[in-house]
Amino acid sequence: AHQFDKDIDVGIAGERDRNRLAVHPDDLRARGVADGARVRLWNEHGAIEVEVEGDDTLMRGVVALTHGWGNQRTPGMRVAQRTPGVNANALLPAGPGSFEPRSNQAFMTGVAVEITPIS
Repeated sequence: AHQFDKDIDVGIAGERDRNRLAVHPDDLRARGVADGARVRLWNEHGAIEVEVEGDDTLMRGVVALTHGWGNQRTPGMRVAQRTPGVNANALLPAGPGSFEPRSNQAFMTGVAVEITPIS
């Protein structure tokens, strides 16, 4: 029998110990933001503060933030509560028009955001 209520020890370490915002290095330079700096990532739906990392495999003007992090306040997720990172869901649209009507899948990609350096 499986015991799902036991804590799982997840070996999270190294450079993947949290989610970081991947940004093309030229976009970082254009904004005067150093690799590893914290920025405010925001749009009309919300805002988060996140560490950036340069990634020259991205197109300029595009950012990438892995979801599934930042659940420190999510009830019942003991491992996630101990793991750092930011919750990308804070930037997603909600309510009417925020999902694809046939599949009922929320729009979770292609969300417009702005980056502001934190001084």
